[in-house]
Amino acid sequence: MTTGVVVLRCRDPTLAFNATHRMLLNLCEGGSWIIDPLPPCQPLANDAECAIEEIDKPVGVVLKDEFTTYQGTVYGRYYECQDSDGTDGTHSSSVGLTQCINQTWSPLDHLDCPAPKDCSDLSNFAFDSTTLGNYTGMFTVYPSGRGAQSSIQVTDPPCRHSSF
Repeated sequence: MTTGVVVLRCRDPTLAFNATHRMLLNLCEGGSWIIDPLPPCQPLANDAECAIEEIDKPVGVVLKDEFTTYQGTVYGRYYECQDSDGTDGTHSSSVGLTQCINQTWSPLDHLDCPAPKDCSDLSNFAFDSTTLGNYTGMFTVYPSGRGAQSSIQVTDPPCRHSSF
């Protein structure tokens, strides 16, 4: 996990903060934790599950941790940005938490991760011959370099070059 970031959660996954949030993302800014003191754990108001396929994962993020109930049901995921050089991001807009609240995944809107902006970035973001194999088709790139911005489709083979 990125330095200065901690996921707060109750030890018992049937408990939550303010009866709805099983987890809170706490950031250290200026030497102090944003959430201080810690809120008390209380019974979860609604423990209905969310479908894992419904998580709207932004471009350029890497799953770093997953949180499950005693039965193994995923109720939360912690993500960090992966920079085009393959390293993890280290600022507050480079981390994100999504959790199941009332059968809906909370948004990861505040994440501002780098995204492939041209064909060369496809290889920098780990699209290599191992992950692509003989794939030919369309790729989405973001000219601004940010996944939250507009995108364009590029075709392969124009994106295929010797680094693939």
